[in-house]
Amino acid sequence: MVFGGIGLIAYSLTPIFVSELNHMPIMKLFWTYIVPSTIFGLTMLVLDSFMQSRGFMKRITDVQNFANVVAERDYTKDNLKIRSRDELGVITNHLNSFYDETRDLLLNINQAVEDSLDNANRLSDNMKETTSSVGNIIDNVNTVKNMVEGQALVVDKSYSTINDMIKK
Repeated sequence: MVFGGIGLIAYSLTPIFVSELNHMPIMKLFWTYIVPSTIFGLTMLVLDSFMQSRGFMKRITDVQNFANVVAERDYTKDNLKIRSRDELGVITNHLNSFYDETRDLLLNINQAVEDSLDNANRLSDNMKETTSSVGNIIDNVNTVKNMVEGQALVVDKSYSTINDMIKK
């Protein structure tokens, strides 16, 4: 805006420094060249200011909307487009970096949770299989125990019979 104002002054006063216009009376020069060029320059300055303000507000609105998306924890949106290399461009770049790093971190956490659930399910299946195997081992041990007890009864009977035979 400052440079636009300086340019406007320089543009408006240019007719004073043109040597072909030195013969013209100052009032005629003023009304014929300086006033119209000043009006034209002011119009351009106002339009330029309006366009810059409008573009600046558009970028501010984009940053604000993007910040709202991040605040709502929505990491499915695309990054902001960097439209300038000024302070807003730097802020936009930093917001995009924050957004990308947070999204990647959340994706990594989500993947780790899925991996943990898979491991827990495998462990649960292994525990069920182990429980079944332990049950089979217990059944086999009980069967062997019953057979040993049966053989012990037979041995006791044989011992009793042999003792009875020896006594007779």
